[in-house]
Amino acid sequence: RFYLTYQPIVSLKGDTQQRYEVLLRIVDAGGQVILPGQFLSIAEKNGQSHEIDRWIISTALEQLGKLRAENRDISFFIKLSGDTLADTGLAGWVSEKLAENNLPGDSVVFEISEQTAVGDLTSAIRFSKEIAQLPCKVALEHFGLNEQPQLLTHLTVDILKIHGALIGGLGNNREHQEKVKGITEMARESGKQCIAECVDDAGSLAHLWQSGIDFIQGNFVQEPYKDIDYDFEGETA
Repeated sequence: RFYLTYQPIVSLKGDTQQRYEVLLRIVDAGGQVILPGQFLSIAEKNGQSHEIDRWIISTALEQLGKLRAENRDISFFIKLSGDTLADTGLAGWVSEKLAENNLPGDSVVFEISEQTAVGDLTSAIRFSKEIAQLPCKVALEHFGLNEQPQLLTHLTVDILKIHGALIGGLGNNREHQEKVKGITEMARESGKQCIAECVDDAGSLAHLWQSGIDFIQGNFVQEPYKDIDYDFEGETA
């Protein structure tokens, strides 16, 4: 009953490469769709999150391989749970899956949440170094809500994804505007790209455009769908 949906991550600077975050869904016995917030915490408590993550990675990389075989310039962003991050064999297994699907490492970005990285910094540092050798990329997601600047001195991170709690209603929140501006400037100075997640209204988008952020993601752009057909060459406004 598992299936994947895909949400586009869109450039505000004219980059037309196709980027999608991979999101898991479940259909229950009655045919209703269950979102991750309703089942992932249970899976973690039962020790099943690692198995679920491997299914997601394997399924997503198989799909990505087919798309790139069609000469599509496309990459996937894949979330990792804390249990998976602690798996010392993960990077080697990912390397095998990349080879099976004829994929370059830089077509995949693995997302680690700021909270997960803080909770197990040793595993986060090890994984970020190992996965960079493939060379896959690493994004630190849900970033900026808590003051954890020291993370970036330890982790090999390519992309910062600003926490959605800082993005919602951004046009009317001066404090959050200053935080987002500071994160964007820090990312630029350190050579990292910056994504605003959970962009759900025009006012937030307008401010993000002015702030010079690199990419946006959220339901205002497009909700997650099974189809992988967003028009990245269209205007985002």
